[in-house]
Amino acid sequence: MDARAAPPPPPLPAKRVFVGLVALGLAIAVVAVVGTSLTPVYGDLAPWRSTPVADLRTSPTTTGWTTDLAREVLPGVPVRCAGFTSQQTTGRYVVVTGTPPPLGSTTACSALSVSQVQSTIALLDTDTGRVVWTRDLAASFPTLAGPVAVDGEQVLPEASRVLVQLTVADHAALASLSMTTGDVTSSIELPSGAANSVPLVEGTLAMYSSTAAREGSTRWILADVRTIDQPRWEGLLPDATPPVLTDRAGFAEVSGRSSIIDGSTGHVHRLGDGSVSLSSAIVDDAGLVTTQTEPSGIVISGWSARGLRLWTRAGVGALSGTSRDCVLVVLPGTTRGTCIDQVTGRTRWTTDVGNGAFALGIAGQTNDAMMVYRDKGDQTEIDVFDGRTGRLLYPIDFAPVTYSALASRTTGYLELFSDSGSPTGIGAFDMTSGRELWHLDEAETRDTLFWGGQLVRVSASGVATQLVDRSRTVLRE
Repeated sequence: MDARAAPPPPPLPAKRVFVGLVALGLAIAVVAVVGTSLTPVYGDLAPWRSTPVADLRTSPTTTGWTTDLAREVLPGVPVRCAGFTSQQTTGRYVVVTGTPPPLGSTTACSALSVSQVQSTIALLDTDTGRVVWTRDLAASFPTLAGPVAVDGEQVLPEASRVLVQLTVADHAALASLSMTTGDVTSSIELPSGAANSVPLVEGTLAMYSSTAAREGSTRWILADVRTIDQPRWEGLLPDATPPVLTDRAGFAEVSGRSSIIDGSTGHVHRLGDGSVSLSSAIVDDAGLVTTQTEPSGIVISGWSARGLRLWTRAGVGALSGTSRDCVLVVLPGTTRGTCIDQVTGRTRWTTDVGNGAFALGIAGQTNDAMMVYRDKGDQTEIDVFDGRTGRLLYPIDFAPVTYSALASRTTGYLELFSDSGSPTGIGAFDMTSGRELWHLDEAETRDTLFWGGQLVRVSASGVATQLVDRSRTVLRE
């Protein structure tokens, strides 16, 4: 008899199937873990201080909508006599204005054409490229004889208005226009000699300087943008401490005391004990943050948009900017930065942020990342930190000097400058890794700008074209 053990019987069919399923399951699990670790995770918060921004993962060469601005905005003006621009980089609707040829230009343009270019504005829907309306404001100020020139504008969706700064016959003026029709719903002509400074605007409120009343002080007005000619409050404020505005109230030094000016009623009452310094106040999403030096050290306070004290911290450092939900403070003489929660005042984290750090958020971002800038004179350093943990995510390394423009869900965009301050183009980077995605040099971007979160190129003939990225990306939701 053979002493060797008999070989085991072959597995039954059911057992073979079970073993195969286990092996397949293990393989799938390994692939899933590896795949998950390699798939970037992007933010899913609402776009910060913006409507959604275009996600351009590759250098945009494909075109979307096309609009002939020369024909639709200034149909009676020769194409050679007008360029087109917009100041709004975010928000679906932007104001487009004309720019006449520079002084000394050899372009033959009549005085009438130049006047029409300077006084005409249009509202553009950047999602579709449709011109919603166009309006020549020269006819809106019949009481003043003289040329009308648009100096600036702000689109205010919460008020359904466009607030326009103008110069009318050498007088500064403000006009509130309906976003729906472009009609002037209210306007105010400021006294002769009033500075045509940019109004403070938050929500439905506007605060603007009227005229210098005496040396070292200026008369300011607080109004609803829908009725810009009906002040809810006006008074003298010291030039050394400019006012601050939230969407609920104005904050200013009134009669020598730190004060809250109620945006609904115009009533004035004290902010804190009346000695709160507003000289370096910063408006954030919770309201505003103030800082002042006491005998015991630097004191940082958070206030609601209506002026209620949210928190006070002493001994944590000097105010060095805010991001989406962090207040960054840095201890003097150190590089240690601390993130204080804007609402609660609690410390989130402390980490090394380097010398001369200043924190900013990026309009349109869908995460809570914090950009920390360090100005090195001829070079700008930028590090991106996780707003929840303080972990350094990545440095941004583009041109010698960079400035953040805005961000989409997966892509951040930067305006690039040389060390002499000359623009050198636009760069894009991945919001999770900081990896450079693409770069357009100055020659390619001379007539290319972000309008309302869309990258738009305007030709010499006045045709605006949206640049898009048709490539598909697989992103983890």
